[in-house]
Amino acid sequence: MHLSYIENLSLGSIKLSTEESLHVSKVLRLKNGDFVNLTNGRGSSAKGIITAAAKKNVTIQVDEIHTENENPYLLELAIAPTKSNDRFELILEKCTELGISKIYPLLTFHSERRKLNMERSKKIVLSAMKQSQKKWLPELMEPIKFNDFIEQSFEGDRIITHCNADISRESLKAVSRNKPTQICIGPEGDFSSEEIKLAINAQFKSAHMGQERLRTETAALFATSIYHTVTSL
Repeated sequence: MHLSYIENLSLGSIKLSTEESLHVSKVLRLKNGDFVNLTNGRGSSAKGIITAAAKKNVTIQVDEIHTENENPYLLELAIAPTKSNDRFELILEKCTELGISKIYPLLTFHSERRKLNMERSKKIVLSAMKQSQKKWLPELMEPIKFNDFIEQSFEGDRIITHCNADISRESLKAVSRNKPTQICIGPEGDFSSEEIKLAINAQFKSAHMGQERLRTETAALFATSIYHTVTSL
């Protein structure tokens, strides 16, 4: 069943946004009496029944709400946006489907892109959350300079992946289970040596992704998948 997003999910009669209403009434062709799954993207979900299915104004009756108090996704991904919009949007979509809590677009020394269409990017994340039937909407942060990012406080593991990491020792497989984790992935030209040094001085762990040199979007999906594989064992 399709999942619709409503920021203010509550008991009783509620109205979907114009965009969600159009999708329910015109794309899905649902009508009065049909059921719709709902989420607010913050752990709460409900199964409601359509009471009015106007083209741009769908009303739903909600009698019960289920709530998860803690986000099960503990991974935060900090990544330099790719030069190609399509490739960065792929990262947003697929990492959301895999399960992630925050995404930080990083502005690094070798960054190829320094501006993002945040409105479009957030829509892609929202669509991926609904498609994968998740109750938690990843938070897409504003682009941030690498030096400012590493100075932020964080209670958990912080990992910087780069091509010069010792392949015989440091691997993403060493991530801790059930612990908030940030993984940093650089641009096509990798992090600069100065950035790597600053991150390690800021208590980041250094890690590699194997012998192959991966493109940024491949590295993002690889890191997210490895994290979930290791922490679910």
